[in-house]
Amino acid sequence: MLSVFQLVGKKRGIAINVTSDELKELAQEIARQMVKVGKRYEKTGATVNRETLLITIYSETLNEVMTEEKWKGFFTNIFEAIPA
Repeated sequence: MLSVFQLVGKKRGIAINVTSDELKELAQEIARQMVKVGKRYEKTGATVNRETLLITIYSETLNEVMTEEKWKGFFTNIFEAIPA
């Protein structure tokens, strides 16, 4: 995910810098949230496409992490650095 931000930033001449500590902490938070979000879908029936379910879980996880108070500023800075 951060690689995409870095690629877009590079194309627009903007450096998106993330420290290894930030990346490690973010990965750990995503892993914790993934478990919580995944539990909501444990009883999902076979009518849901497997890939669609994975995308839904990843999307909800990222949304939850990106809106957490701890990470909100981090992602706001990235989004502001890469104007639409």
